[in-house]
Amino acid sequence: MSEIPPPIFWVSNPEATMQVADDACKRGILHFARGELDQAIAEYSEAIRLDVTCAKAYCCRGDTYTQKGELDEAIEDYNHVLGLVRDNAGAYCGRGTAYWNKGELGQAITDFSRAIELIPKYAVFYHNRAIAHANAGHLQQAVDDFAQAIRLNPDYAAAYFGRGFTYLKNGHFDRAITDFSQAIKIHPKDGEIYYYRGVAYRGAGQTVKAEVDLAKARELGYRRR
Repeated sequence: MSEIPPPIFWVSNPEATMQVADDACKRGILHFARGELDQAIAEYSEAIRLDVTCAKAYCCRGDTYTQKGELDEAIEDYNHVLGLVRDNAGAYCGRGTAYWNKGELGQAITDFSRAIELIPKYAVFYHNRAIAHANAGHLQQAVDDFAQAIRLNPDYAAAYFGRGFTYLKNGHFDRAITDFSQAIKIHPKDGEIYYYRGVAYRGAGQTVKAEVDLAKARELGYRRR
């Protein structure tokens, strides 16, 4: 929102109004889960109209704007959350994701780092910061963050995949193969992982294994865009 929300009408039962706002939030979350993003935004906006201090509604609407690619609107909502609740780790993570999508990697890393300071044992925050570091060309920082995400969640396939992809981009084919193999153990029907392990095998000169993996990726329906 570009302006301070207008005041709401006085009601005799403010707790009831807050409950209605929470109900609108819940409906928004259901719409979001179904991919009905405009309807989700409408519900979150209604929740905000009813309770201008509803940080959850701003945060969820920010997530939805990010999903739609409306990144400035998302950042504005996350800023509003942080004005209400300064130490909201979810808002920092959401804003970091929006900045990452805008290509503002320094800002993204700063926000993910703040989220980590607030909740240091949540693997997703390290994973997200690792991706930002990788995109910024910070190989060691990316690898370290992926490793911490894996320590916190040993079944985090996305972290193995991300670290493997980082190794692949930097020509460390054997390490990439190891990480892709671990990701495949967790998600054996993900064709994209087979594809990139095939690319790593090819880079390592193991052409037969490369062709097997690339064929498996096609069998699972993966086609590189």
